[in-house]
Amino acid sequence: VEFNDDNKKIDRFIQKTHCTFAHAQRMTQRQMRATFDHVIGLSCETSINAIVYDEDIAALDVSIPAFIEGETNTWIPTSINEFTHITIWCKKGVKAFLANNLPKKVSNFAARRIELES
Repeated sequence: VEFNDDNKKIDRFIQKTHCTFAHAQRMTQRQMRATFDHVIGLSCETSINAIVYDEDIAALDVSIPAFIEGETNTWIPTSINEFTHITIWCKKGVKAFLANNLPKKVSNFAARRIELES
């Protein structure tokens, strides 16, 4: 296992984590910018609800707040991804976006979900 996000030739932990709120398959770049530009680069507290994984990929199921309070109060648009998550590990040759399939795999007993208590 190596710590190199871009090298898909090895098993890898994802170091540059992020939560994808929208993907080009569902929104145009123009729509994404209009919706999310004001929050790009901001950080907020998230709640980790569960670890979801199979033999190829692992992700954290997360809840994102609707609002960031601080010097400048900022509204956070709702994620249009069905599975709001942060990918944390990928097996050799596996692309990170495949984490989107984990909830369906859990319902088919092909992946596991471990609920975390707050």
